[in-house]
Amino acid sequence: MKIALTLAACCALTANSPAFAKNEWYVEQGVSGISFQSSSDTTDGGAAFGGGGTVVDPKVNAKPLVSIGFGREFGRHLSVGISYETVDSAASYRANYKNVSNPSYFGGRTNTDAFMLTARYSLPIGGDRSAWDASVATGAGLAHNTFKNITEGNAPGKATFLLDPGSKDNFAWHVSGRLSYRVRPNVAIFGEARYVDLGTFTTGTSRTPGGTIGAYQFNAHGITYGAGLRLKL
Repeated sequence: MKIALTLAACCALTANSPAFAKNEWYVEQGVSGISFQSSSDTTDGGAAFGGGGTVVDPKVNAKPLVSIGFGREFGRHLSVGISYETVDSAASYRANYKNVSNPSYFGGRTNTDAFMLTARYSLPIGGDRSAWDASVATGAGLAHNTFKNITEGNAPGKATFLLDPGSKDNFAWHVSGRLSYRVRPNVAIFGEARYVDLGTFTTGTSRTPGGTIGAYQFNAHGITYGAGLRLKL
């Protein structure tokens, strides 16, 4: 699996000098683990079986998430930045059909490339000259989700058919909380927890062999936990 790149556009670093209150640019990089949840509202998959296919028990197992980003601090408390994220995962689900007693089992790889605009509000812990900051952030943007290398079989891990890949552009958003510590005037380390919704993944509409089958869709959302480093420019 790939590593996921989250460019967290956010926050202000803590500092022990009045110069910290200036408007300054920053870049940052971090690593996070991801715990995704998934669901689906597909009710018309499986045209090859008469349609009516529903997605059951979708799972998205992501790799760690690596972040890099840049933005602007507006004084001590507020910052705004651009983020880029990419995450690669293994995905699987089962499809049930109204006219067929046996389900089909699907598996493949997902990839997300997302751009987000994020705003963060920070407060010092223990006074204005403290090296510690706590902050909250929210952001939204566009995610391009791809589902590829998709196989279908009558048992988990058994590939009888190969499905066309599918892609979909989605609205994506996140909220987060962060604790940061300034180790130098222009360097801070941080730990962060974030809820992120990346939108929907879809298959193509045909398979080999078998022709048109109709698209299956599922979404991915969940919690990331990570740590990182930020530099003021």
